[in-house]
Amino acid sequence: MRLESEVEESGPEALHRRLEQQDPVAASRMEPGNARRIVRALEVIEVTGQPFSANDSWDRYESRYELAVAGLTRPRPELFARIEDRVRAMIGAGLIVEAESLAEQGMGRTARQALGYRQVLERPRDATEEEVVEAIVKATKRFARRQESWFRSDPRVRWFEASESRPPVEAMVEFFRASLGLP
Repeated sequence: MRLESEVEESGPEALHRRLEQQDPVAASRMEPGNARRIVRALEVIEVTGQPFSANDSWDRYESRYELAVAGLTRPRPELFARIEDRVRAMIGAGLIVEAESLAEQGMGRTARQALGYRQVLERPRDATEEEVVEAIVKATKRFARRQESWFRSDPRVRWFEASESRPPVEAMVEFFRASLGLP
């Protein structure tokens, strides 16, 4: 919260200069205007006392741990229908009131950018509930596509189809056992 306030007061470039002093490697890999990543890197440095760039997973797929990584995928129409159902359920459970209440209490910049909260807090005053639902659904679909693209590029991930009619539990258990040498 403190670093987010500093971004508001001084701008992300000022924090980027601080990051350049504390972790030049991390700073060289971040845009000076990317406040979220800069704040995250500075937070890690403060908490761990280590450079953010010292993290083993910084820019490679290597790990000091023995990993088996599984991903679940489902047909786009099914995924998008589930997203819409979930958003409608969240709105029905009070997402709008929750977001407004948290904003009044003072929420950080990162929390304000969270899916759902952002669309509620940035909506026009005269927006209908249905328009809020549509905005959240649209943003969530876009996020889901970006996530899929990001994880598809990771060669460690073994993908499993997770449609409603064929849950992949047994195949995943077998994958984890085989990959990790478990009985």
